[in-house]
Amino acid sequence: MNGVESFIVRNDDRVFGFVDISAYFSRYRLPKLRFLRLSGCTISSWDLLKPQTTVLTTLELETNRLSPIPTPSQLLSILSSSPLLQSLSVFNTLAPHDGDSDRSAVRVQLRYLKQLYLSGNFERIFWLLNRLELPNKMDSLTLLLQECSPLCLSQTLGPYFGDHVGRRGRVPGGRLGLSATYNSRIFCLWAGDVPKVGDTVETVPFVKVFAIANVDLLDEESDRLCFGLISHIPWEQVTGLETAVPILRSEELCVKMRDLTHLHLVEADLSTWFAEPDIRKPHTFEERLCGLDHIVITKPL
Repeated sequence: MNGVESFIVRNDDRVFGFVDISAYFSRYRLPKLRFLRLSGCTISSWDLLKPQTTVLTTLELETNRLSPIPTPSQLLSILSSSPLLQSLSVFNTLAPHDGDSDRSAVRVQLRYLKQLYLSGNFERIFWLLNRLELPNKMDSLTLLLQECSPLCLSQTLGPYFGDHVGRRGRVPGGRLGLSATYNSRIFCLWAGDVPKVGDTVETVPFVKVFAIANVDLLDEESDRLCFGLISHIPWEQVTGLETAVPILRSEELCVKMRDLTHLHLVEADLSTWFAEPDIRKPHTFEERLCGLDHIVITKPL
C-alpha cells in the first residue's frame, strides 16, 4: 500500500447504499497519495484523511454523495494538511457550519493551486473562500453558487470577482475579455486573457461564476445588479466584452473602456441599449468607447 498514488471511490449504487471507507484509512498509510476522489461513501471521521494528504495534488469530493457531508471547517482542516494541492473540486454543497466555524481566523495557504471548482450554498462557499490564501494567478476558478440573495451578490460576489481579476494583473502583450450575461434569476460572469488583439478575440477564461438568485428580479433590478457585479473590474484592461448590460447608461464606464475593441451584445434590448444617454461635461461624446471597431449582436430584443 505504500506505493499507492491514486485512490478513487465512485459508487453509484442506489440499492446497497454507500461504502464505508473508515477501516481502510484507519489501517493503511498512503505516503505517496497524489489523487483522491470520493463519491458514494461514508467515513466515521474526516480526520482520518488528514495523514493521507501530505503530498496530495488533486482532491475531488462529491459532497452530496458523502456521509457525513463535510462542514466548511472540516474541509478547511483537510486542506491545511494538503500544502501541495494543485487541483481542488468540491461538488454540490457543504454541510452547515459546525460549532467552531467562527473560531478559524487563520487562512490556509494553497500556494500551488492551479484549478479550483466549488459549487453549493453561497454563504458556505464564501465562508470557505475567505479562509483560503489563493495564488494571484490560477489556471481556472469556477464557482457555481446557489441560494444567493441579491444583497450578497452585490456586496460579496462583485468585489470578490473584481479583486480576483485585478490581482491577476496584465498578460504581457494582452488584455482582458469579459462576459456578463443574465436573466431574472441567473447571472453568468467570466473573465479571461486575450493574448492577442486583432480582428478576432480569442479569450482564454481563468474565472467563471454562475450565480442563482433566491428570488426573481425585474429587468431593471437585474440590470442594476449586473452593473454592480462588474463595477469592480479594471476596465482599462478590457478589450472584449460580451453582455446585455446597457453600458451606455454609464458615462464613467464608457470613458474607462477606451481600449474596448470588440463588443458582443447578447439578447440586448436595442431600444434602450442605443438610446443616447444624458451625457454632460467633463467628457465629450467622442471619448466614450473611443477604441470600438467591432459590434456583434446576437438574439436582439
